[in-house]
Amino acid sequence: MYASAPPPGAAPPGYAAAAGYAAPPGDVQPQIYAPVAGQPAGAASPPAAQGGGLPGWAIALIIAGVVLLVVVPVLLFIAPFYFVSSVVENVAPIINEQIDKANESAARSNVRAIEVGLQTWAVDHKGTYPAAIRVTAEGLGATDGGGYLESWPSNPYDGGPMTQGTAPGQFTYVRGSQGESFTLIGYGQNGTVLITLP
Repeated sequence: MYASAPPPGAAPPGYAAAAGYAAPPGDVQPQIYAPVAGQPAGAASPPAAQGGGLPGWAIALIIAGVVLLVVVPVLLFIAPFYFVSSVVENVAPIINEQIDKANESAARSNVRAIEVGLQTWAVDHKGTYPAAIRVTAEGLGATDGGGYLESWPSNPYDGGPMTQGTAPGQFTYVRGSQGESFTLIGYGQNGTVLITLP
């Protein structure tokens, strides 16, 4: 009967485990470290952390660089479009409302100017107002119409001269019986009545 082989790293029988004993080549020696608190004696310690990683401040610096070089330019590129869109969305209705009010005010003033021309005509014609066909730039204006108006008013909505009709910036003139009275109506956006004279 043969004796069993000694465990690796153990001194063979008959040899003293004296200093200087070396295990035969090829034997693997278990590494035994001083026990760590909470571990049994002879347990291997965890391997030491390997160095070479970036410190936290370097990682933070890299992230800040990426934000400055990539994210900020993209935001700066997109922001004007958002700002312009926001301005147009919020300010455009206010501007349009102010333009509408200015056009309405101009249309009222221009109808009153035509009324002055009609009154001047009546003074020169024994209190009789002109026929509707004469209430035009040519019929009452300074050039051909006897100068009852120094300048014929323009339509604030289309820029042309005011004409008779019910569209924005136009007017209707109706001469009363025997020409002794009249009705003058001015129209605004969507044919809304802005003013009725006298």
